[in-house]
Amino acid sequence: MKKEYLPKQSFGYPLDSCWHITGKRIPFPFSLVAAVLFLLLMPIGALVYGPFTALHMRRVKRRERIFAAQMQEIGRLISWEDAVAQIEGGRGSLVSEYASLGGPHRVWWTADDVVSSSPFAPCFVPFPYVEDDGFDDFYVWCADKYMDPKTGGAKLVDTEATDGNGIQATLDAYMQKQRCVSIGPV
Repeated sequence: MKKEYLPKQSFGYPLDSCWHITGKRIPFPFSLVAAVLFLLLMPIGALVYGPFTALHMRRVKRRERIFAAQMQEIGRLISWEDAVAQIEGGRGSLVSEYASLGGPHRVWWTADDVVSSSPFAPCFVPFPYVEDDGFDDFYVWCADKYMDPKTGGAKLVDTEATDGNGIQATLDAYMQKQRCVSIGPV
């Protein structure tokens, strides 16, 4: 009787010259062609992605400048320095709004104490869009009451000329003191 030898295995697949994609074996010549194509297309993808991202970010910044101008026209714009002075003086709250991972990020100041006036548990997580955290009712309530461009009562904080890292550090410190809340995508 002839002995049958099985090839050595790694992670359940035989160690041979095949690619294993979704349980299917791709033999050597095709796997080599696929690898070369992949390596050639990756730099092209990176070259396309870079300008696309820059164009997208420029478009987001333009929309934010237009939005800030609209808020200024209706008297709902406050400088970062004035908002911080109000918070340091014990007046009002900051609301940090994260529309998505790619932006925009807006900061709002309101004369209300958001934490005590909220009918829902407030969110003090610095980046609330990362996971489903159960604060959806708070997000909707806060967006309707404070940030709605037509009916909201909060003022948009002008952060254009300030350091983004310094702003985030300040917001994190105010979140620890429960003087700043954050909301994710509504």
